[in-house]
Amino acid sequence: MVDFWTVQKSFVVDEVNKNGIYKPDFSKSSFVLENKAVFENDELESFYNYILSCFNSLNNTDCDGLIFSFAGYDFDDSSVFAFSGVEDFSDCMRRGYASIKSLWKKFENGDYKLLHLRREMDFNPVTIDIDDFQLLMPPIWVIPPYDEGYINYLNSNLKKGVVTRPLVPSGIMQQHLPDIRKQDIVEILSVPQITV
Repeated sequence: MVDFWTVQKSFVVDEVNKNGIYKPDFSKSSFVLENKAVFENDELESFYNYILSCFNSLNNTDCDGLIFSFAGYDFDDSSVFAFSGVEDFSDCMRRGYASIKSLWKKFENGDYKLLHLRREMDFNPVTIDIDDFQLLMPPIWVIPPYDEGYINYLNSNLKKGVVTRPLVPSGIMQQHLPDIRKQDIVEILSVPQITV
């Protein structure tokens, strides 16, 4: 069993409690739809669908969307680790706060919950450093220390489900899940306030 930590809108928790499961759908994602309206294009939706296609191809699934979750990154041995508890989670978010500041402000000021999940790792979660994920988000700006070669390397590893050692590690890894099942919920918490 592996622990996963995800921040979700409260309606997701309500749906899990009502139906026993929540299956995301990117075509209905408020985040994707909001950004589509702001930027007046489909680039973000296309990027999310690219991550989804990597996940579906690697796991032989047909998901319509993904749950985004957080994990930690050990700089010493270049390994991904699950958080041992909410304090461990909060410490990691604090250390990597520069990478998640705008996202975290949205979480703190919205109707969100922190979900601690525990489930079998019977799928490839397409793990990527949060900064590398943001690097690939449109519009892609190639600025040092990044270059086209690194972007191609990231994309190649995403398609293979290989964790890329980050060029500039944030300490925060993003992992993807196909759904949230009621039996996988260990606890539901308020989103921690992160102060640096």
